[in-house]
This record gives sequence, C-alpha cells and structure tokens, in this order.
Amino acid sequence: MPEPIQLRETAKSADQIMAITTFKNLETPLRNLGFTDKEAKVYLALLGLGPSAVREISLKSGLKKPTTYVILDELRLKDAVLFLPGAKKKLYSAKDPEELFDAAKKRLNQALYDLPLLKNLGKKGNQKAIVTYYEGASGYEQAMRYRENEITEDGEMLCYLASGQTIPPAMFQSIDEFMDRLRKNNVRIRGFAPDHETLKRYRAEDETYGREVKILPQSMYSATSSIDINRNFVRFTLFGEQMFVIIENAEIAKIMRQIFEMNWGNVGFYQKMLGGQAARDAEKAKVNTDQEKAAGTDTEKPLNKPSEPFPTVA
Repeated sequence: MPEPIQLRETAKSADQIMAITTFKNLETPLRNLGFTDKEAKVYLALLGLGPSAVREISLKSGLKKPTTYVILDELRLKDAVLFLPGAKKKLYSAKDPEELFDAAKKRLNQALYDLPLLKNLGKKGNQKAIVTYYEGASGYEQAMRYRENEITEDGEMLCYLASGQTIPPAMFQSIDEFMDRLRKNNVRIRGFAPDHETLKRYRAEDETYGREVKILPQSMYSATSSIDINRNFVRFTLFGEQMFVIIENAEIAKIMRQIFEMNWGNVGFYQKMLGGQAARDAEKAKVNTDQEKAAGTDTEKPLNKPSEPFPTVA
C-alpha cells in the first residue's frame, strides 16, 4: 500500500494571512495621501520596523534592494521619511503618520482658499478682470490669504487703512494673525490711516511690524473700509458689511499704485492746503462773530429810559 502523499504547505498560517490583509488595508489611506503602491509598502515597512537599514526595509516590504533605495529617496522628497546621520550604516526612519495627515490638511486648506480663483478662471472667458467675493469672518481669512505668496515675493503692500469703528471684535484676532504673517515674511507696509483712537495700538507697533504709516486727520480721511494694493490685484475690505472684494487685473493694480504714490508724495501739500483752508474758515467765523457783536452793541438801547424827565404834576 503506497505511503500517503505528503502535501506541501501552500497556505500561510491564519496569523500571517491576517497580518498581510491588515498591511494591505493600511496602504489605502496612504494612497489617498498621494503615495504610490511601492511608496506605501516601504513606508509601512519602515513604520513597523523603526529606524532601519535598507536591507531590513527591503526584506520587510518585499521589494528589491535597489528599488527600495529609489523609493526611500522619493519618500524623503515627500517629507515622509527621515535619514538618520551619524550611524555606522545608513538608517532611515518613518515620520509620524499624524504629521503626514496634518500636512495634507494644510495643503487641502490652501487649495480651498484658492478654489474661488480657480472657479473664476474657469468662467473668465474673454474677461480682462477677475472679481472674487468673500463674506463673513471665514471669508476675511480667505481674502487675506489670497495670493499671499505673491505678496511675500514682492516684499511690500500699499494700503489705505481703516479705523476700527466697524470692525467686529472677533475679527481683530484675524487681523493680528495676518499682520504676524506679513512680519514673519518681511513684508513692508506703506499706508495712510485716519487719526482715530481705535488704531492707537497699531500705531504703537508700526516700527516693530515694519509699517510706515502716514496719519491723516479725520477731516481729511475717515475711512471705515480698507484698500490693499498689490502687484496684480486690489483688495477692498468692507468691515461693516463683512464683505471682501478682490479685483485681479494688472492694469487696475498699476493705476491704483500710481494714485497711491501721488498721494504719498503730496500728502504734506494736502495737509497744508487743508490746514490753510481750516485757518481761513476759522478767521471768517471769527470776523462774522465780531461783526455780530458790534452790530448788537450799536442797536441795543436801554429799556424804559425816557429821553426827557416826566412832567411834575402839581
């Protein structure tokens, strides 16, 4: 009677099958982050191993060693893997997955901020200007981040600043955050501002934040809305209505810059002219007052004062 045929083991243990299935499932969220299949395999292998050399990563991921080198370089470019210097042999370490997802959230938020621009671009057709509208507190955040990289590259923003009378209290924090970003990126601000008590804090911080602001009297400039002029767009911020309008057109931006520079160079003349007019108005008012007083003195007569004594009755 022939001996029983010894069957070769063709299936892995249940634990091994479960581990492979879990590993495969974990590749999906990484592919959703933009990883290729091989990048996902290498990242997961390294995440499970901890700091490791290429040989161990290659064995764990099931990829050939030369391929593993290439994939590790790609993951380093994506800031998903770190190279650990100082060791006797090259070691790599996977970044915390939470950091990867946080970075993806930031990229998505930036893309959402740019979405109105993309939508307008699709509708642009033959239009020569793109007009974008934002509303509400979140709209202010989006409007202030509009082409922020371009502002940083230029290094300067021209502004007609508003007083704080109509600014919602909750929006001041967003304004401060915007100013902090400009300061961090070394963006200089030149602008005009009304002489108003709500702006005293900002005027005290002008030098620290790299702002050069010319303060104008309320009789000359009393804006409660602001205008920002940049290279290719002009931003109008209507705080009272919480509406923010951006016109993107290089020619319009150029004209607004030229008007700004004319005002910037002539503001002293305007102030002098305004001061002279105010002085003339005051002098005219004084003359009128003096004339009225003089006229009142000439026409006033004492009451019940007879011109001659009353006759005496015998």
